[in-house]
Amino acid sequence: MGWQRSVLAVVVVAFLAIVERIYIQRTKVFATKPSAIIKNPDKFSNKTVILSSQVISALSVSEVGIYLLQDETGSAITVATQRETPDVGVILRVKGRVRKALQVSAAGLIGVEEWERRQIGFGEVKKPMKVLSIGQIRDEAAKYNGQPVLVEGEVVEGADILGVGLLHHR
Repeated sequence: MGWQRSVLAVVVVAFLAIVERIYIQRTKVFATKPSAIIKNPDKFSNKTVILSSQVISALSVSEVGIYLLQDETGSAITVATQRETPDVGVILRVKGRVRKALQVSAAGLIGVEEWERRQIGFGEVKKPMKVLSIGQIRDEAAKYNGQPVLVEGEVVEGADILGVGLLHHR
């Protein structure tokens, strides 16, 4: 009788793990990827979207929270919330409106204003794989927009606005 309970427990746990994996995959199928928004911001501007991605960074300032959602391609988008920021590593389903947060000349920062969110999983955060020089970022900024990268070089002065680094370099 004892071994039957153990087998039943193992079967139930395996079944629940499979159901969770199917739910996460189904949620991702019907979601917009951050990379799609970053590649075509005008198409999504002021539109309601559902994102299903992983939190790679989070910051709270006063009553406003900001976090980055990263998809499988490595593209990440900024999400603004009035709630407590989620933990890094959490996989979320987020519903919100795409907004232009900052426009400087031809370049703009686009993000999502969070309306609702639900945790659908948790995983190890993938680290950026590209190591670039400051000159590469300067010369090909659009190519790396929304991509996680490591930058090598000497920074003389810098600022951070909504997760976007503004640098003065040599």
